[in-house]
Amino acid sequence: MGSGFNLGNTFENLSHSTNPKDIFPIIDFYYNIGMRHIRIPTIWLNLPTPKFTNLADSNGHVNFKHPRFLQLKSVIDYAINKGMFVVLNTHHETWIHRNYHGSATQNKFFSTLWG
Repeated sequence: MGSGFNLGNTFENLSHSTNPKDIFPIIDFYYNIGMRHIRIPTIWLNLPTPKFTNLADSNGHVNFKHPRFLQLKSVIDYAINKGMFVVLNTHHETWIHRNYHGSATQNKFFSTLWG
């Protein structure tokens, strides 16, 4: 994959803008200095503030019409169209750290979310 960079807190704790117009120049900057992959940490459930809604429900079904998901998709598509590799990961999901026990229900959630 070559050298790459981490987009950081953009889609994981919402302390930064999720507007693609703000993110595209960041991608362009790193692309222009030779980076060819981008890691995008993303939180799907249990956002740190109640004013934001989750990207997925408690069964792992992603809301593909959610405004933040559409922004995320736009950023992913932009990077892919530049020929970059995109690493999208679940990040800072407190419900996993505090409650995961490997049950069939939780594993089904992961299969649904990432399926």
